[in-house]
Amino acid sequence: MFYITTTTGVRLLDPTESAGIDLGNNPLEMTIFNVGGGEAILLRQGMDGFMVDGGAYWGTGFFKRNAALGEKLANFLVDRKIKLLGMVASHPHLDHLNAISSMWEIGGDEIIGKGLELSGRRGTETASKLIIFESTKDRGTYLNETLGRAIKKNKNIQSIILKVKDVIDIRWGGLLTGQLFKDNEVDSRPKYESIFMSLTFSNSCFLFTGDSYKSYERKLVNRDLLSETHVLKITHHGSSSGTGSLFLDAVRPHIAVASTSDHATHRLEEDVKERIRSEMPDALILDTSTANGDLVIRTDGKIRTVGNNNGVVYDVIVENYRFRNSSQ
Repeated sequence: MFYITTTTGVRLLDPTESAGIDLGNNPLEMTIFNVGGGEAILLRQGMDGFMVDGGAYWGTGFFKRNAALGEKLANFLVDRKIKLLGMVASHPHLDHLNAISSMWEIGGDEIIGKGLELSGRRGTETASKLIIFESTKDRGTYLNETLGRAIKKNKNIQSIILKVKDVIDIRWGGLLTGQLFKDNEVDSRPKYESIFMSLTFSNSCFLFTGDSYKSYERKLVNRDLLSETHVLKITHHGSSSGTGSLFLDAVRPHIAVASTSDHATHRLEEDVKERIRSEMPDALILDTSTANGDLVIRTDGKIRTVGNNNGVVYDVIVENYRFRNSSQ
């Protein structure tokens, strides 16, 4: 289904309006996989890919490697001949990262690419390896033994740790640019110092938020790092602890999506939806549990005039690659 951005959110286009829309052969595509109890997001343009997190607590248990999900992610990438140029490990929680080491081991060089352009405190460079951006050196024992070991073992993967108040710019595919940034949590909870990533593709814009609290969002707002975004990945699986009013006033999302499950701590809470609609009454709010599938959002980033609206068109699709555990 095609939607066009408006001043108050989005408008669903009717079949007659949609009939003439062609997003071309090389749109930006975001997939938020329906992993259940975790988070895994793939951005792709053509055969170039970029991931944000990859984990879920089902399968072998919350505190163990999720090899089953890792295999599914690897197979998804291999089947589509997608090579990852980079990845954000937003914060060291296992439900966001416990499938990554298995994904790399199974996919191997078939899913590892290079060529991401980045600039920041280390200057400007074109990466000769897959770059994984991490929020902290303190991964914890389990992730040190799995994710850390996988990075050390593979000569084609390089880790960059974002420091407090770092800002790193990335670029790939010409029109696709991003900015990664983090701060420190006000009560010094390092595992919630999530990397935020804003992504711009022509006239479209996306924001990815990991898990964060309202206090953390306020720090980023105060640093003037946030601006209006079309597509927001809702923080912390839709928890009431995040997506505060001050944050929403800064980002004003037109489409908001959450990775959710039936677990009590991974549900899109009603007060979060109310706060979003208070800021953007016509926002499209989606979550993977309600959709019962992977949420796919595609755009070419072009501004179009459709009816009385002048905005960017997004194609929103629900697919089901069957990432979730069969028992869920």
